[in-house]
Amino acid sequence: MLRTISPDSIAKNKSIITNWGCSHNCWYCIWQKHPLKNVCHETNWDKLEKFLTTDWLPKVSVSGGGDCLSRYEDHIEWWDKFFSICYCHNIMVDVHSRTMFREVKFWRKVNRAVFSLDLLTFQIRDYLEFLAIHTKIRVVHVITRNSTLAHCQYLADWCSEKGHQITFKKLEGWNDNWKFEKYKELISNATFLESGDYNLYYFPNNTIGTVFMRPPQ
Repeated sequence: MLRTISPDSIAKNKSIITNWGCSHNCWYCIWQKHPLKNVCHETNWDKLEKFLTTDWLPKVSVSGGGDCLSRYEDHIEWWDKFFSICYCHNIMVDVHSRTMFREVKFWRKVNRAVFSLDLLTFQIRDYLEFLAIHTKIRVVHVITRNSTLAHCQYLADWCSEKGHQITFKKLEGWNDNWKFEKYKELISNATFLESGDYNLYYFPNNTIGTVFMRPPQ
């Protein structure tokens, strides 16, 4: 069933924005223009725990600022402490990434892997098969100048067959000549996500805000 989500249609979710780098170099990455691109403070754990438990929602997402699974070995202690806090408060964790990260113990702690991709390659299909053994999956494809209707329909059909959620996302700040709207009309078995702010964000300078591109100082 077709679903279109706009920022005004849902309650604010909670999202933690990390800033640990990224090796994917996506040409459309909006983090490259973010005012906190070069800012990464040590986490204020008391403030983060309060963020997770005030106006309590039983789920939080972790994403980037880059990619939250970038240089994972350098941040194992952060992840361990974060998962411990979430476990104590019965908070489910969604992890947004495009890194093919095969750490079974990690994914068994995660409610849903939200995996971003441009093309559904054989390598990515194999990775998603691995993830599906350990957690739920949502696939995200940002509709860009390189997207085609044929591939997007193939991606939607493949995810439907595998039982994965699939979201096509409108690219922030880019004139796509109505490509997003056209695909939304033609692809019936996917969710389409309008550009905008959907979250209450915990930024890498330990500030909290509702506007991704204008964090509080």
